[in-house]
Amino acid sequence: MKSVFAQLSGDESAGGAENGFLAAIGFADGLTAHIEINRAAAAPLSTGWMITGDAGSYAGFTQYQPTGDGEVVDLPLVPAACHADEFYRGIARHLRYGEPNPVTAEAARATIALIEAVRTSARRGEVVHF
Repeated sequence: MKSVFAQLSGDESAGGAENGFLAAIGFADGLTAHIEINRAAAAPLSTGWMITGDAGSYAGFTQYQPTGDGEVVDLPLVPAACHADEFYRGIARHLRYGEPNPVTAEAARATIALIEAVRTSARRGEVVHF
């Protein structure tokens, strides 16, 4: 990560607790991620991931690929098998039996640094550089 700009939204009825954010995260290779979460929406939508780039886009298990003549072709994708519970099994095995933690200390530090940068950016109203 190279930089982050963020805004937080809070819930006054919950003592100002954060219930959403908008963040633009810049990466060293030029990639920018825009992430928006609102956990207090009256009608929450679960739209999932949307990825766009120079060579095509992805959303809702569909790849959108431009052809040489400018037409966009929809290429449905088969979701990869994912066992979300395996992460929690790994945590339990780590705590109970000393097996490797599924999240490295480096990954945890990077996540916490990003969360702190989001909060700093929102508080200051400016881009925070890593």
